[in-house]
Amino acid sequence: MGESGSTTAEDFPPSEEGEQIDEAAPSPGVQHDEDAAASPASAPDPAIARRLRADAEADLIAAAERLAHISVTDALAVAAHHVCSSPRAAFFPTLNATVARTRELTKYAETELFIAQRGTVDISGFGVAADPLNALGASERGTVVRSLYSPAARDHSAEQDHVASLIAHGAEARITVARFPQMVLIDRSHLIIDNHASVDTDEMSQGGWHITDLSAVSWAREVFLMLWDTATRWQDMEAAHEDLMTNERQRRILRELEAGSPQNEVAPRTGLAKRTVERELLMLRQKFGGWTIYQVMAWWGRSTERTVV
Repeated sequence: MGESGSTTAEDFPPSEEGEQIDEAAPSPGVQHDEDAAASPASAPDPAIARRLRADAEADLIAAAERLAHISVTDALAVAAHHVCSSPRAAFFPTLNATVARTRELTKYAETELFIAQRGTVDISGFGVAADPLNALGASERGTVVRSLYSPAARDHSAEQDHVASLIAHGAEARITVARFPQMVLIDRSHLIIDNHASVDTDEMSQGGWHITDLSAVSWAREVFLMLWDTATRWQDMEAAHEDLMTNERQRRILRELEAGSPQNEVAPRTGLAKRTVERELLMLRQKFGGWTIYQVMAWWGRSTERTVV
């Protein structure tokens, strides 16, 4: 301290670093405006901004592609499986799946089992779904079993043996010349039908529906009973028809032609081979003395044999 009582820099002890404290130095953490103006904040690197933008855009594009894929997958799933809006109808896209569900249901039929089918021997057809063993078992339990066939069923010895076994166990079997939709009705509660929706593959076309809606099942049951009432008992088909001009195959062919089917489509519709159809028609024309197919059809339209199975 000086003589005049004023304080000088020399009166302060040196700092630990050996330096004197500058009275004009700013307090720690405080920046003067002139310092801020003198040292502006540095601008972001443009390259970094471009890279971040590119990454964000890539993420958005990837997310949009994932959303689009999910939408397309959902649409394909709906188209492929024919998802029904009703919870009382389940679609099975393949014959094997339809067979599995039908056998599961028929195995435990209690009151009635109604089957309308072309025949169980045709493994590619819907009729195989009605397992013959399950039908026999149902009949043995006292279930009312009625099996409706087309005339084609009588062409196969295996089918004849199966029907004979059914009848022996108390079941009923009939044949109808009318076209009918294939179906299996179980206990007035379950209905299995062919898939008639538009499809792109043969595998899908052999699928089926399991319907439990009471109104639909009841309606199908009425259709079955209408067909059943006009059908002919299987046993009665064994009666001889020596006086007829046509045999069963020929009548089947003529009915298809009468229904408007082109001759080249008769074979797949009747389950006969193309050569068989041609041979049967030739034999029939020769029986009439060389008539044309048009003359045969004119006779068929007036013939009482149209009502013969």
